Amino acid sequence: MDTAEKIAELLVHGATIALLGDFKTELSLAEARMLTSPTRLRWCATFPVDQHHVHTTEYDRAEIVYDRDVAFYQGDAMVCYIVPWEESSLVLDDVRATLAAWKALISDKGYKARFDRFFDEA
Repeated sequence: MDTAEKIAELLVHGATIALLGDFKTELSLAEARMLTSPTRLRWCATFPVDQHHVHTTEYDRAEIVYDRDVAFYQGDAMVCYIVPWEESSLVLDDVRATLAAWKALISDKGYKARFDRFFDEA
């Protein structure tokens, strides 16, 4: 399994993204895609309000860690990390509720199509 397939698997399960740097932020993840030219990760947390909530994180190397997570590096520094929601440091009851609400919303085919277009056009 490659890193893009692992991300897709994590999204189906429910995942969080940890953004690393001067401070650490973790968010419930709605979508994430690896893009090229330049190499970057496009991602969006659950319940985006507008396209300003679709983010891009540059990286030059990605790898599957523990056969479970995906880590992204810029040089020697890890810039973000995607994990199954149960492995995050967030309050798990909150994450579980958020992901359940998101999955219920995105299960509507009309909303799913609008969200996919929103994410693709950001």
